[in-house]
Amino acid sequence: MATVATGLSAGILLGRWAGGSLADLLGWRRMLLVFAGLALLGALATSRLLPRERPRPGEGYPAALAAMAPCCSGTARCAAPWPWAACGTSPSTSSGWPSP
Repeated sequence: MATVATGLSAGILLGRWAGGSLADLLGWRRMLLVFAGLALLGALATSRLLPRERPRPGEGYPAALAAMAPCCSGTARCAAPWPWAACGTSPSTSSGWPSP
């Protein structure tokens, strides 16, 4: 879950900047070709990194999570700050957030 949130937040933060910069540099059509190539590379990497075998139906959700462990090692500890980076602040009353 943290890996998905990190990817979504990073995409929101960096996507507009990267797309705008590439569009200014290369034009909008070439920018889209660059991102299509990156999407293809991501699909190829995903097909190589995901486990080849599915967990058996009787093993349940814990077995599915255990099968994904090699793909997710080390990312969870980096995921926590991303949602607050999108806001540019941390959730505290000293930075203007109202108390409940």
